[in-house]
Amino acid sequence: MPVNYLQLQSQIHILSDSILNQREKGKEALEKLTDQFKTAANLPNLAERVSAKLRENRGLSCALPREERIDSHISASDHSGEIVNILAADGSQINPSRHEEVSFGLINTAIFKMRMNGNEAPQIVTETKLLEREDDSLQEKLNNEANVGLFRDVEERRLLSREACKIPQGEPVVALTDGPLQLYYFQEPNTTENPLVNEYYKALAEMSEKKIITAGYTDRPRSTFVIDMLRLLMNSDPQDLRVKQTLVFDSNLFSRILLPGERSALFKLISPAVEQMPAVVQISFFYLNVGNDSRPMITRIEIPEWVSKDPAAIDLLHYSLLQQNGFISSNPYPYALHRAHECAVVQFSEKEHVKQLIIRELLSRGVTDLEKSAKQIAKDLFGTTYRDFEE
Repeated sequence: MPVNYLQLQSQIHILSDSILNQREKGKEALEKLTDQFKTAANLPNLAERVSAKLRENRGLSCALPREERIDSHISASDHSGEIVNILAADGSQINPSRHEEVSFGLINTAIFKMRMNGNEAPQIVTETKLLEREDDSLQEKLNNEANVGLFRDVEERRLLSREACKIPQGEPVVALTDGPLQLYYFQEPNTTENPLVNEYYKALAEMSEKKIITAGYTDRPRSTFVIDMLRLLMNSDPQDLRVKQTLVFDSNLFSRILLPGERSALFKLISPAVEQMPAVVQISFFYLNVGNDSRPMITRIEIPEWVSKDPAAIDLLHYSLLQQNGFISSNPYPYALHRAHECAVVQFSEKEHVKQLIIRELLSRGVTDLEKSAKQIAKDLFGTTYRDFEE
């Protein structure tokens, strides 16, 4: 049956009322949080105060101030004469489906390489991997979309590290990925026992040895790390602190503070998950306004510990990101990340071609019982393209 638009009319009206009401509450909350932010910026020993509060309320996640004042708004230096190697990684995945003639998983990873302020043509490196099912435990993991996502994240960092480490020592390298550095796909409590997670950390550690400036770029972030820090400082009720507020995000706060091109102070990310990470790859972050006077656009940039300790590296990263965003001025987003995404995407026709290659190989080996499930046949017959959430 088609969507019943007549039924939706009244519901859309109610939803719109709710959105407008939330926005009004958000404006009030933002005024209060802005005042609290100004107050916190002038507190002596702010980092020590936040650390003490965190010891009293273990298990919370929030920002921890580093050396800079939290109300800092910092412009980038000019590095227009420098050659900077920019690398960006992105990946796409095919999730196994038991409804197809043959179930397989695939990761396609792309690295886009360019020399900013140089004359060389960009380079593209791609790597495609079928996810093999060596044993029953791996087969079970591959049936979980989140675990395939973890494979993809690891492949992105592994290939990024390999290509970045090829660049001669002494040449500045900025290596970017889309999204957070933290592995949100993986939520088991003891991550150190997972070999894939260790591969992820190994790739980051390799880049730390070469002093490669690596960062995770989050567009339109909905994080509240700094706001949670303010709530921790101002709120004495631990139960209230464990309930996330969704009216205002850090980006709303920093859109009032940062002028176009400016970055915020650097903060350390404190969370139970980050505490499990090796010290060298623990995460710090700053916010960056890549928009203009009429339309602020706040992004969150996550960096590992070795980058956060190097002010010159942070400054070069800041400049490089502004340059990258300048390629697509109407909707700022790093050009190299955009190109990496284009190169990594697996089209439906490519997926079907890979499937036919596998089927052809199995047929040549005498396998004859390859067929789709009745459910998949019915979907194909009627041309439906909906996604199954329950396999």
